[in-house]
Amino acid sequence: MSLEDLSRIEVTSVSRRKGQMLFDAPAAVTVITPEDIERTGHRHLPELLRLVPGMHVGRLTANRWAVAARGFTNEFNSLQLVQMDGRSIYTPFFSGVFWIAQDTMLEDLDRVEVIRGPGATLWGANAVNGIVSYTSKPASETQGVLASGGGGSTEGGFGGVRYGGKVNEDLHYRLYARVQEHLETRSPGFSDDWQRWQTGTRFDWAPKDGPDKVTWQGDVYEVRRAGTSRQAPDIAAGTSAEENGDDRYHGWNFLTRWTHDFGPDNQMQLQAYYDHLDLVITQNEQARGSIARARHNTADLDFQHGFRLGDRQRLVYGVNYRTVEFEIQNGFALTFDPTGRRTHAVSGFMQDTITAIEDTLEFTVGSKLEYNSFTGFEYQPSLKALYKPHRDHAIWTSVARAIRVPALFENDILVFTPVVIAPGLSATITGNRGLESENVASFELGYRTQPFSWFSLDATAFYNRFDNLIGNQPLSPLPPVQELDNVDEAGVLGAELAVHFQPREDLRLTAHYSFLDVDHGPVGAEEESPRHQFHTRAYWDVRKDLELNAALYYVGEANSVNVREYWRADLGVTWRPTRHLELSVWGQNLIQDDHLEFRSPPSLTTTEAQIPRGVYGKLTFRW
Repeated sequence: MSLEDLSRIEVTSVSRRKGQMLFDAPAAVTVITPEDIERTGHRHLPELLRLVPGMHVGRLTANRWAVAARGFTNEFNSLQLVQMDGRSIYTPFFSGVFWIAQDTMLEDLDRVEVIRGPGATLWGANAVNGIVSYTSKPASETQGVLASGGGGSTEGGFGGVRYGGKVNEDLHYRLYARVQEHLETRSPGFSDDWQRWQTGTRFDWAPKDGPDKVTWQGDVYEVRRAGTSRQAPDIAAGTSAEENGDDRYHGWNFLTRWTHDFGPDNQMQLQAYYDHLDLVITQNEQARGSIARARHNTADLDFQHGFRLGDRQRLVYGVNYRTVEFEIQNGFALTFDPTGRRTHAVSGFMQDTITAIEDTLEFTVGSKLEYNSFTGFEYQPSLKALYKPHRDHAIWTSVARAIRVPALFENDILVFTPVVIAPGLSATITGNRGLESENVASFELGYRTQPFSWFSLDATAFYNRFDNLIGNQPLSPLPPVQELDNVDEAGVLGAELAVHFQPREDLRLTAHYSFLDVDHGPVGAEEESPRHQFHTRAYWDVRKDLELNAALYYVGEANSVNVREYWRADLGVTWRPTRHLELSVWGQNLIQDDHLEFRSPPSLTTTEAQIPRGVYGKLTFRW
């Protein structure tokens, strides 16, 4: 794709409607295309986010990631909403994403849209620092057979097969199955290898001359991961010991979506999905235990309607209902009270885009209203403006409020920490049913330009003010007890810059830089995310059948978790001897033998994995 084509990509995450070009979006948006997915060599969903300006991706172990936009990096990033084909994969259990439990056929991804900054007016609670939306291709675009497989020094073995067909001209489908085995990293004291299988299907009914479209899709998966290293306290003996356990995730989901077109720029959508996750922690004979088992079932119903109101207004509104059922089997070191609970959230939103001057100035105003079982009534307004003094220049600004609802963990938990004060005495941390929502007031200013067909620039500056951040509050000195409470605040200042350069038709270069400064917040939060990040990559079509791809990453130090700055280089070659066959070879993390990317703060789980240099090959067959 040329740079002009890239700037015209339609994005839906900003306005929940079709037809808005990326260049005209009043938000900090990045779209990862199928070409990016293919030409960067990343094999896991969180790894793709390394391509986004301002996004910090730190791999803790072979099977765990910490991913964050604009600060507060941790494994369970509570301030970022993640979706897969419109289905939220943000778990309200720990407030975050179990990245190892998320997968799909990467060849079937149509795009990854990433918004840095609040999107709560449209998407609701927890869309505070960003929204990540993975969208797969319709079944009509994945016809025929695709089979791929390979392996390497760290990836182990992997393979997948997909078949797409049609019942008639209006009804298309695809089926897929995928398996992976990842080898352990260089981690002191424990193994962190993992295995995974997943299968699923999708049906799309879309009459060519009809106003209706219906999608049905579902997945089933299981993941086994090793190397969960925990401190298991023995309260009676007054000691604690390291234990290694194996975790097993298995789950399934299904989604159906009906879209109806009433006419030009007038569309209605009704979507429903159900998601089941079962997490089982198995332990060795010496283990005292942590959570033994946790399940949650999510049911979600969403309606939205967007239409043009007169010549100068575009209105979109919608309502949503979500219920989550939790069931927990307690262990010893970490317990919930109660062990079963059902939560509810009801919300509605409305957003109006007003054209003040045709092709020059427009305003977008809206708000989300929500009632949830944790904090009650919440409101999340936003105001955006887009100014185009010239067709090749766009300036946008945004002011918004967003909230993060406390997780079940923070409400109902009773944690025995690994710190043993004396024989028979251990510190504890308790949850708090009286927690209020964390909230942010966000201010953004952005500029985009494409003065030449071969050059484009996108810059964003922002300031976020956080209040009511949840932290530990001393409750009792003896026995030592701490309670979670709204005790912290923070100010986050930052800037992001992305440049695209295409000097020749067969060569494209991309570079981006981000700066982040957190002036206060939870203990260590100002240093868990790096102040400076840099990334550059090059796509070169050496010949029609031969591609060379390279990438260089720089990630600054994260002092609070004792992670030094590091450089990473990836290099890949792809050869297509026929239109049906493709062979690629990738070297990753080529600069050092191994390096540390991120470390969890001391807690019930401890991780310190050195991410090694790796090489893998992949063979893909299409028919």
